Amino acid sequence: MRHYRTDLNNIVQKYRLRMKYEEHCDGPQHEPTWTVCVYIGEIPYGRHSARSQGGAREGAAKLAVEALEEAGYYI
Repeated sequence: MRHYRTDLNNIVQKYRLRMKYEEHCDGPQHEPTWTVCVYIGEIPYGRHSARSQGGAREGAAKLAVEALEEAGYYI
C-alpha cells in the first residue's frame, strides 16, 4: 500500500517546494465531511472529500502526487 502523504512530503522536500493543506469540515458533528486541498506554492494540486480528516488528506495527497509525477517531479 502506497502512503501518498509521505510520498508528497518527500517530493516537497527533495525539490524544496512550498506546500500547505487547506481543510474544511461540513455537516453535523456526528457525521462530518472533510474537504482538504493541497497547494504547492499558490496552485491547488489536489482536492478530496471524505468522512475522516485523514482520509481527505490522503486522497488530496494522492491527487497531488499524481499531478506532480506527471509534471516530472519524482521521489
